[in-house]
Amino acid sequence: MISPIVRLATRLNYRFGIRSLTKAENGVEYRTYNLYESQEPMVSEILSNIGSNDVVYDIGAHQGRYCLPLAQRAKSVHAFEPHPVVFNRLKKNIKINRGDVTASNLGVGDTAGSLTFYHSSDPQRSSFNEYNASYSGAKIERTSSIDVKTLDDYVQEHEPPDILKIDAEGFGIEILREAKN
Repeated sequence: MISPIVRLATRLNYRFGIRSLTKAENGVEYRTYNLYESQEPMVSEILSNIGSNDVVYDIGAHQGRYCLPLAQRAKSVHAFEPHPVVFNRLKKNIKINRGDVTASNLGVGDTAGSLTFYHSSDPQRSSFNEYNASYSGAKIERTSSIDVKTLDDYVQEHEPPDILKIDAEGFGIEILREAKN
């Protein structure tokens, strides 16, 4: 559990760009304004198997925990983050790193258009999935309408992924449901 003080300090750090930290994952260094530590064993696993010609789609990119180190080994990374505030943090982190990252402030789902996005009192639970946004005592603070594309629509305009990472807070089935390409 991240303390409220560390969360506040991180929000201020993103807002004012006070200090970026160097973090390392499987020998790959990247920079972030995120002040708290998180271990993601899957990042190391992907880095161990990624090639320099691989295209990565990071759906639910959050602040870049996966896409930032992966972009240093992959040909390119396409990062999708629907939450507007979190997307701005992602863009700030991309700016202070190297690598080819295309960031999109949209959701991915089984139909194109717009969907209701549930902003949770626990920001990590905010989702297109209402249940997930209010799980484990969290409360839905507000809703907004967010643009959504299907994977197939996106692939028509971009290279298809070799690696697909999905962390969409209970919305993974909807992302894959209509994906054919």
